[in-house]
Amino acid sequence: MAGRLDAELARRGLARSRTHAATLIADGLVTVDGTPVVKASTTVSDDAHLDVAASDHYVSRGAHKLIAALDAFVIDVTGRLALDMGAS
Repeated sequence: MAGRLDAELARRGLARSRTHAATLIADGLVTVDGTPVVKASTTVSDDAHLDVAASDHYVSRGAHKLIAALDAFVIDVTGRLALDMGAS
């Protein structure tokens, strides 16, 4: 059965959610049978080969900001626990 590319990425576990899948697709990181696709609503078959060029294993983009800050301020957090509660 054919379905939307974003839904199929989420179903196969290649993205955390359809929203995450849509972001990966829009960023040009997804190929279908070797062809780059940039529309989340693209119809794909169940047997289509889906590939994500670079998958981000962080929950949000805030992680990239935190990593940059830790590098910039040379903070060693090895062996520590942290909680990001946000400030927005």
